[in-house]
Amino acid sequence: MPSTLEKIRVLGENSKYDICASTASSRTTKYPKLFGDSKKWIGATASAGICHSYTPDGRCMSLFKTLYTNKCIYNCKYCFSHGCKRKMSFTPEEYARTFMKLYSMNTVEGVF
Repeated sequence: MPSTLEKIRVLGENSKYDICASTASSRTTKYPKLFGDSKKWIGATASAGICHSYTPDGRCMSLFKTLYTNKCIYNCKYCFSHGCKRKMSFTPEEYARTFMKLYSMNTVEGVF
């Protein structure tokens, strides 16, 4: 049985393929010193399942971003989940408890 920290590490790493416009857009022209090399930041999640998203006014928010599970009944060759050796899932209670712990520590401001 994997620990919660191991689930965050694996499922957070797998979540990098789930990209939306606010986390995938390059902000390097507006904030060059903050981002440096944009190739490192486009759609990237920070360590342990935390990603950065932006409000319409440009404020950066840290969000808890992990997959809920990497288990799947299908075996699609193109899917990242196909190659995952360690299949795992959060329980709803575990996911909520983990988010609330990170939120209470001021590590994240919301859930992706």
